[in-house]
Amino acid sequence: MILQGIKTWEIRGSPIKIHVGKYIYLAGSGTSAIYARVKFEACHGPLTKDVWIANVERHCVPGATLPYGVSTYAYQFGELKVATNPIQFERKDGAVKFQDALIPRKVLTSAFGRIGG
Repeated sequence: MILQGIKTWEIRGSPIKIHVGKYIYLAGSGTSAIYARVKFEACHGPLTKDVWIANVERHCVPGATLPYGVSTYAYQFGELKVATNPIQFERKDGAVKFQDALIPRKVLTSAFGRIGG
């Protein structure tokens, strides 16, 4: 839903330390291809039940129950840009939250246009 521009919050069970404004490249679940990039805007949390309910349109998870209980966090993304062509990369085995992938700048520029814009 992030790739479609519907969801702007990714819900996880722990906070993340990424600099605000950093671009994150999104791979499809279970794939080894990058389909889009987003700009990291904030990490919210731990979320309260009231904040969870008030932001359902951002996380798109139905119900009033926090999925990670008192350890529920929202990673807020903005500036979605979908790649003109998916970029293949070598994916780590198992569940991956974030992975550094060494992709040449020329390849990223070809897929997304000028980096940072």
